[in-house]
Amino acid sequence: MKLTRQLSILALLIALATPLYAAQGGADTPQSLYLQAGKEERSGSAAKARQIYESIIDRFPESEFAVKANDRLLTIAPANRTTVEKPQPSPLTILAPKAESPLPSAPLLRRGVEMARMKTRAEIIYRDEIDRERELFFAREGHRVNRGVLSEKERMWKESAERKVKEQYGLTIGEMGEKLRELCSEAKVKGECGEEGFYLLSTP
Repeated sequence: MKLTRQLSILALLIALATPLYAAQGGADTPQSLYLQAGKEERSGSAAKARQIYESIIDRFPESEFAVKANDRLLTIAPANRTTVEKPQPSPLTILAPKAESPLPSAPLLRRGVEMARMKTRAEIIYRDEIDRERELFFAREGHRVNRGVLSEKERMWKESAERKVKEQYGLTIGEMGEKLRELCSEAKVKGECGEEGFYLLSTP
C-alpha cells in the first residue's frame, strides 16, 4: 500500500513537471518567439521586438511565423526610419560651384569647367537613381532580402543609373572622367583635375 502511494506521488510529480519542461523546451520555437516579440511590442520595446522578429526570419525562414514577423517589421519599422535613413545632403552638391559662376573666357578652360560641371551633375544623377531603386526595392520586399539577391540588385541598379546618365549626356561617367583628364593635361592644370583647377589658370 505504501509503495503504491509512493508510486502515485511520483507519477503526479512527473505529470506536473512535463508541461513545465515542454514549455521550456518550446521557448525557442518560431511561435513562442513571435509571441514574445508581440509582448515586447505592446510594452513599447519596439527595438527589442524588431530584433526578435528578424531572428525569426533568419532562423525559421520557411515558417509561417517568418511571414508574420516580416509583416510586423513592415508595420513598426517606419517609426525609426526617418532618423536612420534620413537623406543627407550630397557632398557633391555642397562642394559643386554655383551654376551662375561665370565661365572662363579662354575656350580650353571654358570646356574644362563645363566638363567638370557635367561630370558632377552626372554623379549626382547616378547616385540618386541608385538610391531611388534601392528605396523602391526595400519598400516592396521589406526585410525578406537574401544577400546574394541584394548583391545582384546592386549591380543592376548601377547599370540602370549608368544608362540614365548616358541617355541624358551621351557619355558615361567614366568617359566624362577620361575627357576631363585630357582637358586637364592639355591645359596643364596643377593639382586636382577639376573645376577649381581651370579657374585657377584663368586668374591673372
